Amino acid sequence: MVPPKSAFPPVGTRFGLEDDHFELGEELGGGSQGRVFLCKRLGTGNEYAVKVVNTKAISLRERTVHSLRREIGVMRELHHPCIVNLKEAFWEG
Repeated sequence: MVPPKSAFPPVGTRFGLEDDHFELGEELGGGSQGRVFLCKRLGTGNEYAVKVVNTKAISLRERTVHSLRREIGVMRELHHPCIVNLKEAFWEG
């Protein structure tokens, strides 16, 4: 089950690495582990989609964490013009 909208940060929230920030935009969709939002990389102005998983809102069993890490690993290896490409992945909070 998708966590409620209130479990996710509001539009305009900034996130990212210390020297590479993004700004959260409108919601594009949701899935079983989180929601997908439009975001903008502040250093370049480029727009991306970001999958936000609220680890406090879902039960983070070891299997769930393993599944998330596996998804990140697979996405790092995929490079195809017809498949979404992973640009960055990190855990916050």
